[in-house]
Amino acid sequence: MVPTPDVPVRFRVHLDVVDLPFFRPEWIHARVARWLDDDEHHASRKPYAVTPLFRTDDGSAAFDVNVLTVPVARRFLERATRGAARFGQVTVGARDRRVSVVEAVSWQGLASADPQSTWTFEFLTPTTFRTQGRYQPLPVAGSVFGHLRQVWRRFSPIPIDVDVAAAGVTVVDLEGRVESVPLRSEVLRGFVGTVTYAAAADDPEILRGFTMLGRLAAFSGVGSRTTYGMGVTRIR
Repeated sequence: MVPTPDVPVRFRVHLDVVDLPFFRPEWIHARVARWLDDDEHHASRKPYAVTPLFRTDDGSAAFDVNVLTVPVARRFLERATRGAARFGQVTVGARDRRVSVVEAVSWQGLASADPQSTWTFEFLTPTTFRTQGRYQPLPVAGSVFGHLRQVWRRFSPIPIDVDVAAAGVTVVDLEGRVESVPLRSEVLRGFVGTVTYAAAADDPEILRGFTMLGRLAAFSGVGSRTTYGMGVTRIR
């Protein structure tokens, strides 16, 4: 078994699967939930996020599972590496599945980031935000950093105090599109593309807080339905 790494951590699950077009995000969501959900089953904010299935550089199929707490990381390593696993209509045996660690960093490592005044986010899968009962595919600063602040305060042992409005964080550049994602009985619209945010504040500690949140995005995802593969994010 892979030793339990620092958290946050990105695990990769490699599968011997051929038919990628028919491998639905709901299947991955259901399987990972069975592996990881115990007390967290009804939680509004889960300590993990997933990606859709994709092809790796060597042509194999894989999906990533980002985990934010040590107990859930241990649970993942124990359960994801044993026995047959059913993904919707596809059953993958233990011999046809392996787990690796792609990247791991401690919360202290995220908190030690050098402060920046601009942050460029790449939203790799459709990203949307649930506001007043509706989904909105607009990655404004308040929605993005507000989500990340909630995740940090829920799962990190290190306190954080950032205020988007007070720091004057706004979108200064944007390039992308809105795509549809069919999930079960609904179709969600989400933003895919690149957005750059900048702060008017120049206090290094304020900027460090937003930089911490930006670095977290690669492990937590951004917005709604991150356990279904939405909101997969990287930072330039």
